[in-house]
Amino acid sequence: MKNNRRGYSLIEMVVVLTSLVFMLGVCSVLLHGLMRLDRAERSQRLIAVDRDRLARQFRRDVHAAIRSIPAADDERQNEEVLELTLPEGEQIFYRAEPGRVVRSRKSPESHVSGKEVYQIATGTQLAFSAARAGSAELVSFDLEAQPGATQALRRDPGGVAMLGKDRDADTRGGSDR
Repeated sequence: MKNNRRGYSLIEMVVVLTSLVFMLGVCSVLLHGLMRLDRAERSQRLIAVDRDRLARQFRRDVHAAIRSIPAADDERQNEEVLELTLPEGEQIFYRAEPGRVVRSRKSPESHVSGKEVYQIATGTQLAFSAARAGSAELVSFDLEAQPGATQALRRDPGGVAMLGKDRDADTRGGSDR
């Protein structure tokens, strides 16, 4: 006698649906993990771009300055501050805050004329310093990771510039290097 089946049994359907649910669950976990990695990578890329922008702006500001005063700000829990004075009496302040560096510009009349924020890696501390090398004054900032950070974040040389260097070249449209 010939056995003609007209459909699937209930057990076959349960097995197929169970395997589909399992595969969809695995795919959703993988997709979630990939999206999290993509977000972390984008965040690190934005921080790297901001760090490069900060280094370029820092070099330009230090090259244009005639005086620098690096100090810790006692009013704000020992945050690092760098004050640069330009020839026209204008002042530029760099203030290190948790996770960011704030650059502000003040006119000689003490009016804030601009403010920029640069993101830095979380758990990173920024320190400003100035040192004399003969007649030249070098101003720098260093990014250093707090204890327990990954090896890649341990120390970043930040930026170094010579105070007043290339001031004449900058006004003629020369390089900021």
